[in-house]
Amino acid sequence: MGHLVAVNCVFTNNYAKECGGAIEIVCLSASLDRCSFINNTAGHGGAVCVTFGILVATNTTFYRNKAAHHLHDAPYRDHGGGAICLFEGGGARAYLYHCTIDQNESIHDGGGIHICSTTALYMYNCIVTGNTYEGVPSQILLEQGGTFNRDGRNLIQGEN
Repeated sequence: MGHLVAVNCVFTNNYAKECGGAIEIVCLSASLDRCSFINNTAGHGGAVCVTFGILVATNTTFYRNKAAHHLHDAPYRDHGGGAICLFEGGGARAYLYHCTIDQNESIHDGGGIHICSTTALYMYNCIVTGNTYEGVPSQILLEQGGTFNRDGRNLIQGEN
């Protein structure tokens, strides 16, 4: 498995027809530190899509990214994740530390993050706010069979 490292990088205005507007992680791991993902678009995972891989993001911002499934044909149309999509079938995992996921949108549910079945998200001290699904607040979509673990002091809009 290969490894991608990005430090102090800005990914802006990128486009992918299917997965990950800025980065698609397939059969590798990626470490992002102090990066920004702004205004990226894809069918799912507007900024980042993880399939058969691992994402570790620290002090990283995902802002105004978009998952727009109408960009391509089935079978992918049911996946959202305006900022991040953990794509089913590959046991994808993401570890987010001190990250901000804000003002992302999806045509399907999971305006901020979409956790598909057989995938896992681990979150520590993150802010997830202002994300939408067709204009309705939608921060994180957890599908049956997916895993969402959090620790520390996360701020997720709509949670008490």
